[in-house]
Amino acid sequence: MGIDRTARIDPEAQIGANVEIGPYVIIRGKVQVGDGTRIEPFAVLEGWVEIGPSCVIGHHAIIGTPPQDVAFQGEESGVIIGEGTCASGVCDGAPGNRRRKGYAHRKVLLHYGVLSHCPQLLCG
Repeated sequence: MGIDRTARIDPEAQIGANVEIGPYVIIRGKVQVGDGTRIEPFAVLEGWVEIGPSCVIGHHAIIGTPPQDVAFQGEESGVIIGEGTCASGVCDGAPGNRRRKGYAHRKVLLHYGVLSHCPQLLCG
């Protein structure tokens, strides 16, 4: 499939080999997308986001928006999604605060799931 003509990709983004990017996807900032990953229509990836190889980012997923945490003061933060993870449906991947990162590896994040600044809940 490749990259749909309606997708908007920041020149700073790094897109791996054999990546599929669907219609109306928005990728802003220094996002890294691993080889063989599929990003489905209307997904939004922004900020410091690293997506490993062979992942699926589902329709309408939002990854990398500012943390929904009253303690967040604009510190550098980000999200790492490891190899083979499926973020399906409306999945809010807010970065971790205080330089920590939300992280998932070989997980399935379902509809309305939240990947946030609680990496201990998502790893292992």
